[in-house]
Amino acid sequence: MANKILIAWYSHSGNTQRVAKELAAVTGGDLCPIEPVTPYPPTYQQVLAQSEKEIKAGFCPELKAFAFDLLNYDVIFVGTPNWYGTIAPPATTFLKHPALSGKVVAPFVTHGGGGAATPYRDIKELCKGATVAPCFDAYGGGSAQLRAELESWVKRVEALI
Repeated sequence: MANKILIAWYSHSGNTQRVAKELAAVTGGDLCPIEPVTPYPPTYQQVLAQSEKEIKAGFCPELKAFAFDLLNYDVIFVGTPNWYGTIAPPATTFLKHPALSGKVVAPFVTHGGGGAATPYRDIKELCKGATVAPCFDAYGGGSAQLRAELESWVKRVEALI
């Protein structure tokens, strides 16, 4: 890809981070973690309880400053786990950023069996003014063929540019 690429992701367990790093190897894009100012609790059960409440309330946590200026990028890959059938709240905060308007936003979702259909719909609703590419989804941290799957998906994203 000749365009300036940013790969932003929120990951609690490391699955979405794994996909983001593999995607960076495929695209040469800059990696930018999405980090809430107040981190989520360390245990899975605590995260489940907190995130369920946040999602039901429509809460968007404050994020730490980004290491990159979003205005300098043409394509922004955005990764999130599927939490309760939608986007993790830190990713929701990121996707509401006005600098995404006019960009190509390429979402990727990791999940434990919930898929990406509803998170993708939610991402498209949040990214008005952006061209939203088809979504990539990975069970857990992705299969043994993750690199090849990402290369195929990136070709589909390139077709939108």
